[in-house]
Amino acid sequence: MHYIKDCLTYVGSIFPMVNPFSTVPLFLALTVRMTLEERKKLGDTACRNATIIMLVGLFLGTLLLHFFNISVPSLRIAGGLVVSFLGFSMLFPTSNPDGINPISASQSGVNYAVIPLAFPSMAGAGSLATIMTISAINASKDTWAERIYSYTVSSLAIIIVGLLCFLVLRTSNRLKKFLGPEGLDAMTRIMGLIMVCIGVQFIATGVGEFMIAHEKKYSLQSDKEATNEAPVAVEIPPLILEENITTPAAVVEASEPPVSANRVSSDEE
Repeated sequence: MHYIKDCLTYVGSIFPMVNPFSTVPLFLALTVRMTLEERKKLGDTACRNATIIMLVGLFLGTLLLHFFNISVPSLRIAGGLVVSFLGFSMLFPTSNPDGINPISASQSGVNYAVIPLAFPSMAGAGSLATIMTISAINASKDTWAERIYSYTVSSLAIIIVGLLCFLVLRTSNRLKKFLGPEGLDAMTRIMGLIMVCIGVQFIATGVGEFMIAHEKKYSLQSDKEATNEAPVAVEIPPLILEENITTPAAVVEASEPPVSANRVSSDEE
């Protein structure tokens, strides 16, 4: 039961970021000229590619980002640029309904299975950022047994999310029959506008994260320079003045003037 609970927890964290329901309009718009078999094949391949990308992000994502010195804000900005470009091509379509070079449906399906369906639509910047965070948490476990357990559970959760994406895209054919050509054209333009907005939001979020990181780095450098340049304060103990100083008896006797012999004799007379 504990294993199932942890797996469902990972699914609940990853699935909202993947959000395959938001991919359905894009999937229908890109497959408007395809047959039913080609559409099914494209959806299956896109879900498989998205699952592979997320698994790679789980095991090698943090290592690859550190190796190429790529930050998560950079990943967000790159994904935002891709989403914005595709959104503009859908918002202002050419004579080709796909909005891309007039190649055959099967060839376009192969291309669409990676970009934009797998990345950045399903396995986008938000999904990869969430998965990389989970990967960092798994790597920080104390023992190897805990690490293996965490990676196994999170991997199973990613596979379950891929299966859920597969089911969502498979049922999109019924939506295509319900909307018709005009409805799909309207949905394509609306989805293009939404994708442009999402892309701009990705870019704005990435730029904001860059600015926050720069401000933190600048503040740390300023504090370090101020610490190095500041004079070292030396504590001087306060002077303690004793008001009542008792003088030893020997000192008092030594400080009294000697009594002369003439004065003693005069006193006796």
